[in-house]
Amino acid sequence: MNFDYAVIGTGIQALVVLDRMRALGLNACGVEPESRTADGQVHRLPFYVHRGHCYAERELAGPLRDTYANWQNMIRRLGVKIRSTESYVGFTGDSSRWTQTWDALDIPYAQTSLKTGLLSAHRLSEAYAFPHMSFDGRELLARLRQANRDFLMGGAIRHVSRCWQGYRLFVGDRLITAKKLIVCAGAHLPGVLEALPDVEARLPVQTRVCQVLTMRGPVPNASIVVPDAQMSIAPQYTADGSTVLLYTHGANPIRTDKNHRIDIARLELQLDALRATLPGLSDTGRVRGIYMTLETESAAFGGKGTRTGRRFVEQVDDDVLCVLPGKPSFAMNASDELLSLLNAGRRSAQETECAAEPSYFAAARIRHAFEGAQHRA
Repeated sequence: MNFDYAVIGTGIQALVVLDRMRALGLNACGVEPESRTADGQVHRLPFYVHRGHCYAERELAGPLRDTYANWQNMIRRLGVKIRSTESYVGFTGDSSRWTQTWDALDIPYAQTSLKTGLLSAHRLSEAYAFPHMSFDGRELLARLRQANRDFLMGGAIRHVSRCWQGYRLFVGDRLITAKKLIVCAGAHLPGVLEALPDVEARLPVQTRVCQVLTMRGPVPNASIVVPDAQMSIAPQYTADGSTVLLYTHGANPIRTDKNHRIDIARLELQLDALRATLPGLSDTGRVRGIYMTLETESAAFGGKGTRTGRRFVEQVDDDVLCVLPGKPSFAMNASDELLSLLNAGRRSAQETECAAEPSYFAAARIRHAFEGAQHRA
């Protein structure tokens, strides 16, 4: 089976990339080398798409605003059910850094005085409403797989080698050739790169530990972020359609041997912040659970000053591009950057071919002139 591109990965980023490439008519396939390991992240985290309302930095808010329409089009085309559009951003202090960014980027928002539902008896200094999409991430994955099922190859990658066409991959019981590889492997990115022949690049990743508190019962089907208090609450949906609110608080630490277990001190801070900020929700969400989940990102994103100005794609070889792991919200931005690079590469190849044509015709004219001169002689 011959393709121009093989997208390697099992998660939301790989499927978004493949879906958009196929929609543009590119000859691409998806290779799912693991047993859908990334499903765990979607199963254990809420999935909603926003216009950048979490960020005060224009370099972060702007890209999310720009790709919101692309998410809308994909969700509509795949028939994914939108479960909620009720979303808020609250502040315990001054919100001017954020509102100035929203105004500069024309991100829609409206101040609200509500103290019902998710905002019941809130003690925020300011609260704003946003119309954003919340849906079941598992449904999105299932719809993407269904839409691209004829081009998804599942199974262990048993061997990878170079060939004149680019790369030859033995995936399960299939032989695939591809001119270029697109690696969207998340936490498995270093291992995939090590398996590729003649590729020396090493792109380190890091894993962050996220402590999630679940709230059940008669909870609102809505989301809220309190950026200056590092609070995030968003819905997830069970098999019967009921809502579970997932609540995180504080900056997620990089994983070490000491911090991948439940942190009781952090849990107490989490509960104290909830009671102090959203006491109505604290009283309503009585049935609670707690678990740890892991989020993988490029190590280049974790240092001081690297939140802005980031790249999403790294070209590690002439025929290998890597989509760096990060937040699912930026999956559309990463695919935009990738498609732009691929398009630039195709234009460059076409220009090279066009530049070569005059040389060919010039050589033909010289040959004909030489043959004519011999004939006349």
